[in-house]
Amino acid sequence: MKLRNYLFICLSLFIVLSGCGQEKENKLETTTVEKDKEENDRPENHRDENVLLDATAYQSNELEDILMQVPGKFSSENYDELKVKELIDQWPRDLEMKEYYEQLLALVAEDYRPYKKYFEDVDTSFEENSSEPGSKNMDVPSEKKVNIQILFDSSGSMNGEVGGKQKMKLAKDAVQSFVSELPEQVQISLRVYGHKGTGSDADKPLSCKSTEVVYPFKSYDQKQFSAALDQFSPAGWTPLAGAIQAAEEDLKELSGDDVENILYVVSDGVETCDGDPVKAAKQINQSDIKGVVNIIGYDVDNEGQEALKEVAKAGAGKYETVSSQQQFEDFFEKEKELLIDAWYEWENTNVDNVYESESSRLDEINTKESEMRDAQEREEKRLEELTKYIGDHLKEDPVEIRLAVADRGRELRIYVGDTARDLRIKLSDNARNQRIDTRDKALDERIKIRNEED
Repeated sequence: MKLRNYLFICLSLFIVLSGCGQEKENKLETTTVEKDKEENDRPENHRDENVLLDATAYQSNELEDILMQVPGKFSSENYDELKVKELIDQWPRDLEMKEYYEQLLALVAEDYRPYKKYFEDVDTSFEENSSEPGSKNMDVPSEKKVNIQILFDSSGSMNGEVGGKQKMKLAKDAVQSFVSELPEQVQISLRVYGHKGTGSDADKPLSCKSTEVVYPFKSYDQKQFSAALDQFSPAGWTPLAGAIQAAEEDLKELSGDDVENILYVVSDGVETCDGDPVKAAKQINQSDIKGVVNIIGYDVDNEGQEALKEVAKAGAGKYETVSSQQQFEDFFEKEKELLIDAWYEWENTNVDNVYESESSRLDEINTKESEMRDAQEREEKRLEELTKYIGDHLKEDPVEIRLAVADRGRELRIYVGDTARDLRIKLSDNARNQRIDTRDKALDERIKIRNEED
C-alpha cells in the first residue's frame, strides 16, 4: 500500500514537471520568432530617401566643378559633429560608397567660390605713372584739357635792347623755347597786341585797338609757330587790358569742368591805352573760364614790375622778370634744374608707388592662399574623421571614400599653390618692368634737359 502511494506521487510529479518544460520551450520559440521579426522590420535595412541630402552638386570630381560647388550644410563655422553623426546614423546601409562620399560632401564641403573669383580677378598690372613734370614749373594734369594762350606785347618799346640784343628777339626766342617744351596734350595759341600803328599820339586809337590771333588753338607745330612769330615787329602802344579781354572771348568756347585755361603775358611795360588790366585779369579768372594770368616781364622798371605783379595777382598767376641777357640765361638754366629735380621727384614717387602697390597685392594674395589652404585642410580632416565613423558603422573599410577624399584634397592644394605662385610671379615681373621703365624715362629726360641748347 505504501509502495503504491509512493509510485503515484512520483508519476504525478513527473507529469507536472514535463508540462512546465514544454511551456518554457514554447515561450522561447515564440520570443525568438518575435525577435527575428523585429530585426527584419528595422528601418536601417530599408532605403529611406528622406534622411539623405540632395548631393547632385557633388557628383563631379572635376576641379572646375569642385571650385564652384555650394558649401555643405555643416561647412566651416556651422560644423556640429554631434548633429552630423546623428544624421549619418540614420543613413541606409545599402548605399554605394560613392553615394556615401557625396552625402559627406553635402554635409561638410567648404565654399571655394570666393577664392576662385578672387584669383581670377587679381589685377597684376600697374597704373600709369603720375603726370610727367611739365616745363617752366607748370603742372599740366593729364586728365584735363589744357589751353595756353601767349599774349605777346608788340609795342614800340619792345624795340629796345637788353644786353645788346633786341627785347623783341629775346622775347620771341623765350616764347619759342617755352612752348616747344610743353606737354603734347596742351593746346597753344598766340595772340599779339599793340602791333599796329606807331607810338605817336595820332596812331594811339589804331594801336590801342590792335590785337589779333596769329596762331589759333592747336598742338605745337614748330614751323607754323615760328611763322606766326615772324608776322609782327615792335610798333605802337600797349593795350594789355584789351588783349586780356580778347583772350576771354577766345576761351569762352573752349571752357568746361575738365578744362584748364592759362594765359602767359610777355611784355616789357604797363598798360598805355587807358585800360584796366587788373580788372580784366580778375574778370577772366573769376568767370566760368577760370583763366590764370601769368606775366613774364622783360627789362621792366620797378614801377612797371609792381603794376604787372598786381595784374598777375588779380589773375591768380605769377610774375617773372628778366632785365639782362645773363639773367635771361640764368632764368632758363634755373628752370632746367628745377625740371631735372622734378624728374628725380617724379621717378622716386612713382617707383615708391609701384613698390607699395606690389607689396600690398602680394600680401593679399598670400592671405587668400592661406585662407583657402585652411579651408581645404579643415574640410579634409572632417571628411577623414567621418569616413572612419562610417567604416565603424558599416563594419567595413570604406577605402573608396578615403581615396576620393585624398584625391580631392590633393587637387585643391595643387590649384591654390600653383595659382597663387603664378600670380606672385606675374605681379613681381610687371612691377619690376614698371620700375625699370620709370627709371629709364626719368634718366632720358634728365639727359635731354642737360643737353638742350640755349
